[in-house]
Amino acid sequence: MGVHYEVSKTMTAEKKQRIPKCHGCGKPFERRFAPPHVEKMKYDGARHEVLVEGMPQWQCDGCRITVTDDDSDTVVQDCLRRHIGLLTAAEIREARTTLGLTQSQLAALIGCAAESLSRWENGVILQSRSYDRLLRVVFQLPVVREILAGMSSDSAVGRTAVVGSGDPPAGVVEAMRALERIWEGASRRVETPPAPTSKPSGDRRERTRALGQAWMTANRPTDTTEAPWTPLVGAGRPSPRDS
Repeated sequence: MGVHYEVSKTMTAEKKQRIPKCHGCGKPFERRFAPPHVEKMKYDGARHEVLVEGMPQWQCDGCRITVTDDDSDTVVQDCLRRHIGLLTAAEIREARTTLGLTQSQLAALIGCAAESLSRWENGVILQSRSYDRLLRVVFQLPVVREILAGMSSDSAVGRTAVVGSGDPPAGVVEAMRALERIWEGASRRVETPPAPTSKPSGDRRERTRALGQAWMTANRPTDTTEAPWTPLVGAGRPSPRDS
């Protein structure tokens, strides 16, 4: 809590905010710090229950009305950053000033807008996890700063992967590639399974027979009286009685 208190106290002293007045009684607010509490906040599609400590606020002792401001939001954002493992606004600002870089220079180095970097340092918005990791390696490794600075003059930087000491030897890499080609060639020579025959399966035959029976039942004539039998005499063929 002490860390939050010092940060909030410094920010308030630097800004020299005008003391607001209570809209209930008209008396000036007193600067207080809210007791530790848990707030539900959302980041990167997930909800987090964040413990907020040392949040400054304006309070009317008579009406018991509290009002928050930009300093309050900054502390809440820093609590969320610590909860999810991001650099806080003060940590980004202090690391940048330690390296002697301006906001514009650091923004050009990591490839973001200077306005975005300013919002990160002021606690207005949170940086993404990818930018947070990039900031960490830029602050930690001088060689990364040199490479990023050289990218503006040499567009070929980073187009080809460089095998380091932790990578397998070139012979192992070539053997793995040859093995991969062998397996790809073997997979192409595998015989394809035979195509299914056009003969209907047992279930299909049963369905066809049932449909046929249903059609015959639906089209069966309603009059079932048998017609009298009449012998047919073939046309042009003599009858036995004529012989």
